[in-house]
Amino acid sequence: MKDLQQKLATLARKQTHIQKQWLDTGQKRLLKLVTTFMPKLLEAESCSIFIQDVTRDKVWLACSTKLGEREIEVPKQGSVVGEVISTGRSQMRTDMDKQTGIHKLIDSDTGFVTRNILCVPIKGVTTNETTGAIQALNKYNDQEFTEEDRIMLEEMAYHVQMLVENIFLGQEIFIISEKVKKRMAMVDMALWTWAAFMFVMGLIVIAYVTPFVINGF
Repeated sequence: MKDLQQKLATLARKQTHIQKQWLDTGQKRLLKLVTTFMPKLLEAESCSIFIQDVTRDKVWLACSTKLGEREIEVPKQGSVVGEVISTGRSQMRTDMDKQTGIHKLIDSDTGFVTRNILCVPIKGVTTNETTGAIQALNKYNDQEFTEEDRIMLEEMAYHVQMLVENIFLGQEIFIISEKVKKRMAMVDMALWTWAAFMFVMGLIVIAYVTPFVINGF
């Protein structure tokens, strides 16, 4: 019986280690793999996965074929990916190189030229919110994205739902934990202030009472 308990404890430690490794690097590497092979399937130049930041009403880059994490951050309003996340509906856009918009600013910063876009929402598993989006850019040979491309990318969005929602919820956990820390710091400060006040009051009382005590003797 003792041997079984020890074996069970060892397995539990290994499982905990695996889960930690997955949270630290595994999920990001899998998302990176998605953005690496999706352009090949769609015959596109680039693929990116974005996460919604509900606290700041923005969208940030989780991973991309060409760029690193958080190298792109755009407002939800006025961007294609922001519109997809806000509405929960896929978008196909053409002739983007002839149109003004936030994509032009990003192109200027990255040296990329956006010609056409296919962007689909990533829905939450445990929430009704759209947690992110997958975006493919520039179909090869000046072709436009097709309905078949949209269906394929939406299928991939379904398979990365849990990964993206885990990152999405991680933001909320971090924000709440920071608020808790600030409130705890405020409580500590209030306690120290109260303690200091009581100490000063004690000194005042002692200073007031001492002459009476001395005179009484």
